[in-house]
Amino acid sequence: MNIVITYFTLIFISFNVVGLSSDKLKKKGNEYSFLNMKSISGLLTLEGDYRTGTYNFSGFFLDKQQSHYLTGRLDLNTSSFIWHPNFFQLDANFSYSPIKSLDSYVVSPDNSEIRTTERVDLNGIFFSERIITLIPYFNFNHSFSKREYSTNIESFYKNYGARLLSTNSILPFNFNISQNNWNENEFHTGRDFNTNQFSVNTEINRSFNDFNFNRLNIDYFNYTRKYSSLATIQNKAINWSLNNNFTLNRSSNFKFASLISVINQVGSQPVKKLLVNETLISDLPSGFSIYGRYQYTKFNQDLVESKQQQIEARIEHQLFNSLRSYLSYSNVIASQTFFNEKIQQGEIGFDYQKNIPTGVLRLNYNLALSRQKRDNVYGDIIIVDESKLLSEGTVATLNYPYVDRNSIVVKNSSGTVLYQENFDYIIIQRGIYTEIQRIIGGQIANGEIVLISYKAKQQPSLYFDSKINRYGASLTLIKNLLEIYFNGTDQIYSNFSEVNSEYLKTLNQRLYGFKISYEYFDIGAEYENYRSNISPYTSNRYSLRFYEQIGDNILATLNGNYRIYNLIDESIEQSFADATIILTYFGGSNSKLTFEANHIFQEGKKIDLNLRSLNIEFTTAFRQIDISVGYENYNRKLFNDQTKYSGIYAKLGRKF
Repeated sequence: MNIVITYFTLIFISFNVVGLSSDKLKKKGNEYSFLNMKSISGLLTLEGDYRTGTYNFSGFFLDKQQSHYLTGRLDLNTSSFIWHPNFFQLDANFSYSPIKSLDSYVVSPDNSEIRTTERVDLNGIFFSERIITLIPYFNFNHSFSKREYSTNIESFYKNYGARLLSTNSILPFNFNISQNNWNENEFHTGRDFNTNQFSVNTEINRSFNDFNFNRLNIDYFNYTRKYSSLATIQNKAINWSLNNNFTLNRSSNFKFASLISVINQVGSQPVKKLLVNETLISDLPSGFSIYGRYQYTKFNQDLVESKQQQIEARIEHQLFNSLRSYLSYSNVIASQTFFNEKIQQGEIGFDYQKNIPTGVLRLNYNLALSRQKRDNVYGDIIIVDESKLLSEGTVATLNYPYVDRNSIVVKNSSGTVLYQENFDYIIIQRGIYTEIQRIIGGQIANGEIVLISYKAKQQPSLYFDSKINRYGASLTLIKNLLEIYFNGTDQIYSNFSEVNSEYLKTLNQRLYGFKISYEYFDIGAEYENYRSNISPYTSNRYSLRFYEQIGDNILATLNGNYRIYNLIDESIEQSFADATIILTYFGGSNSKLTFEANHIFQEGKKIDLNLRSLNIEFTTAFRQIDISVGYENYNRKLFNDQTKYSGIYAKLGRKF
């Protein structure tokens, strides 16, 4: 109700105060006035929807529902200034969509990716052309959305604060203070996510001459997060970082960069971290260049203290535009509460590209030799924030064996969002190792990098030498019509103790593929043979993309992927498939008929999913009124749960 009152009050003020502006407030020959409206635009719509569907939960519960709703929407976008454009300018954007009836059950997913019901964005600026500028802002959003055609979400988001910035030549700065509140509810799972964060961010920049740039960041955070049934997390943090960049000669080919960063967080997840990173880059005569880096890290979290020093050096050579070769060496000395470790590694390799008649030949090779020695302390080991990429059709195995399943904690890459087992990911045991797989419709996006912490049984002290060969070739022919490629990896060990043999991951990987690209379509196939002592598999992958303008009226798009994934040790076959078809018919300049169908299919151990969706929509314009009518159908089977849904909708809209 408050947003409605605010909304219509501001509309009233916008339309009336301008007319009441007194001539006495104007200065002849200038732009001075109490309130000046620069621009106003908007959108008015009316929409109706009828839905029917069923929800079958594991054969024990059957829910049949029907719903209909009538909704309107009013968007208003204004830009105005008070007294003078350089004194205060306000950009205000509003959206309000009252809904007479809305049933929040999974059988009726939203017919759009995001449905905004209320939105207010206010952005002001004081003294835009002065040496000091103040920018207040307020943003509120209440919306419904769906995730991967699977999970319906209602979100409330509020953010307000102010920025104070100065572009003075002595000490430019940017100071921002903000309050953020975010609440999210998943209808299907019943999970609630609540986040409140107060932050103060300060950035100071200073250059003493043309050869250097310096930036100091100081940030304060005070946030509370509640993850469904999990315990509430409350943290406070003060972080600061200092960046220095120096060019050591006028030709700018000799550069030095320094970063010092400190993180100090207290509360539910206490963390202390010190990072020092010094980098030197230089271009040398005859196509050579050098790179050097020193990094020191000290880290304390969850009763684990870790220190690490790393020295890295690299030299590269570029021969014409065809051949890039390189040689590198790194030395890592690390100590943790549970072990001490030394790693030495050297690499040599090249990338070669040559234009040949009607095509391009590419070759690459890399040889990495390393020696590792680790002195372990008896007992369990705690691993903090191990990074893993989770995507469909790939195996993400934790680095250490004998993991305590109950100790696994999975977070997003920033460490601010906790994920839940059997909602966002599943755990699969692969012999002595543990695999993590994402769940479609959960909070983990396909291809997302997550951080995983866990406890594992400590292995005996180990030492080994490793040798990794990586090589590949590709041939592109007939002006990119055909591409044939191959990639291989071999990893072997030597000079190791027999007690470590099952711990060391041997690898023999071969990937063969081809791709045909001609004007409006791409088609490709890959075969991968992944032989390892941990999770060996073979896979076949096929892809198709078609995009064509047929005549003057029809646009067709087709995307499809299919992968068969065979786990050799477990004799398990997993299948992944997805397809999208979009056909658009243009009936003149104002009319369009769109047909869109999607299918996602997965079959295998704990991943069974069959999801189909269909949408047909006709849009046209008549006397400046936009008209849309449509039909949609949705059918999802996830494990033993099945959802069926169909509905029709109509929409009228008028822009002004």
